[in-house]
Amino acid sequence: MKESLFDKYLDEHGVVDFGRSGGMSQEKESKRLLFVLNKQSELDQKDYFSLSEISSLADRIGLRVPDVERVVDTLNTAGYLIKKGSRTYQVLSSSYSRSQTSRSRG
Repeated sequence: MKESLFDKYLDEHGVVDFGRSGGMSQEKESKRLLFVLNKQSELDQKDYFSLSEISSLADRIGLRVPDVERVVDTLNTAGYLIKKGSRTYQVLSSSYSRSQTSRSRG
């Protein structure tokens, strides 16, 4: 039994990672962060956020991940966030971003 519990916490590199214990999955937490970023984008009427702003939002909602930057990288790879500069990201899925695009075309 001890070996199986120990194995549960080992990552692919053989490092013990207690972030693997129960709770919400990384995917669910990523979606939760993206939802909050979309809401904040509407409230602030902007679609660009610094990594420190994203980290503050993650802290405010109690995001349960060991590394917020890893979640941001995942959202970037999936195309929800686009890296726009040094530690700055654009939220492509926000309704504010979509409304700005349609206004600039019209």
